[in-house]
Amino acid sequence: MKNLVKFTLAGMLLGSPAISGGWEASRLDTSMMYNDGGYAEIGTSSISYSINGTTQAAVEHKMAKDQTRTALGFKQQFGDFDVGLSRYMSGAIQLDGQATAAQAAGCSPLTLVVAPCSVVPSADVEATSLALMARYRINDNMSVLGGLNRYSVSDANVTT
Repeated sequence: MKNLVKFTLAGMLLGSPAISGGWEASRLDTSMMYNDGGYAEIGTSSISYSINGTTQAAVEHKMAKDQTRTALGFKQQFGDFDVGLSRYMSGAIQLDGQATAAQAAGCSPLTLVVAPCSVVPSADVEATSLALMARYRINDNMSVLGGLNRYSVSDANVTT
């Protein structure tokens, strides 16, 4: 009985989703692979954040940058095989801690003197993913789905 409880708890914990701490922007959507024939989709979303911060100099400014996320997907059917390609933003960290409004005169994070400046960094990091997927239909009720996923980060910068 003890082993049953241990294995059940381990299975529940191992089967839980990974939490990325705000890095994950969107997940791979495989639903297009289950449409019949050829299929293409384009989706976009605009996110406007309303997160403000106050510096030690009592200056309030916007901390999170607004984002626009676009996802593209295409698939083609070849008999019992489906082949698909998807591109999406898989991760993003976009902060605006060092905005001009947040900087007080003489603020330098390199000095040992506590200056009235923002202690939150500015970050503009986006990770995009390109996924190549394949699906094989065993019968009307079962299929096997697999693929490759390539992540890339380009032109990223973080300022403290």
